Amino acid sequence: MPTINLPEKKKVFKKYYHSVKRDNEIHKAVYNTLNWKKLRLEYLIVHPLCEVCIEDGIIESAIDVHHKTPISQGSDIIEKRTLGFDWNNLKSVCKECHKKEHNKK
Repeated sequence: MPTINLPEKKKVFKKYYHSVKRDNEIHKAVYNTLNWKKLRLEYLIVHPLCEVCIEDGIIESAIDVHHKTPISQGSDIIEKRTLGFDWNNLKSVCKECHKKEHNKK
């Protein structure tokens, strides 16, 4: 009788963003707020296309909003919020361009 060899189940490791205190402070100060969710949605409505792709002559829908200057560069909560909610510090990007932006650093 023929048998089927099934691949072994691999362990899946979830990435926990709140495990580092610094990341947790950033999320509490900006990303976990209603203000950020509204600002992000408004920015995507005004800038529906990926700003990086447009520079390369490609038309691609944006689904993420990237901070040009990372929030983590703020020395305290007030600076983090200032960087996080600054309209001029935002850029609409597609998923691929967002990955590239973060891999640059």
